[in-house]
Amino acid sequence: MRVPRRLALLALAGAGTAYLRKVHRYRDPVRFSDPRPGELLCPADGLVSFVRRIEWGQVVQGQASHGHTEELDWPVSELFRDEVPQEGWLVGLLVSPLDVLYTSAPAEGEVRAVRHVPGSRLPLGGRHLLQMAARQPVDLLGAPGTRANERLMLTFQTLAGDIHVAAIGSRRGLQGTAYLNQGDTVRAGHKALFLPEGGLVVVYFPLSVLPQVGVGDRVQGGQTVMARSA
Repeated sequence: MRVPRRLALLALAGAGTAYLRKVHRYRDPVRFSDPRPGELLCPADGLVSFVRRIEWGQVVQGQASHGHTEELDWPVSELFRDEVPQEGWLVGLLVSPLDVLYTSAPAEGEVRAVRHVPGSRLPLGGRHLLQMAARQPVDLLGAPGTRANERLMLTFQTLAGDIHVAAIGSRRGLQGTAYLNQGDTVRAGHKALFLPEGGLVVVYFPLSVLPQVGVGDRVQGGQTVMARSA
């Protein structure tokens, strides 16, 4: 009996979706992290959405990806729901559902805080969803969802200073799992979070450490050097 082409295509699509949801999303490749002294590693796989400098608690405005810049009228500390130093750097990594969804510690140190903050389920990209679907860089720092959505936050005390990491959910929610607790000692590349739906991972680090990635770069968690001491 010949199976109609439409049914075969539907079955194939269903099998592909099941594979992505039940197998592909849980892949956890073995990676050996060996940063040099003074280096910070990217905590997640994904696409660099923005690299911005903070001065006096405000983001220094500059040209963002594809000429798109969002004006901010709220304190940068709202990203982390906590006080952060008045000067430093922000790097945003857009983690798609097709990326490796496990995140890791960016450097050796101690976990100073682990926090979960409930929030909205707003789209991160808004009018830029098609651009994001094509895995092109979009500056999401000023997007409403970046400020309002549910998030998991980690603070690492390192030799470079405090490193803040915020994993922000998308319109599908966060549904994240934290593998670390306050007081844990970690090495660079130590497994930190699982983000089953992807999201936006925002990292704060001090001015004494200079970014080594740029907007549009594809990075690997625990492998790509995100920043290096000046």
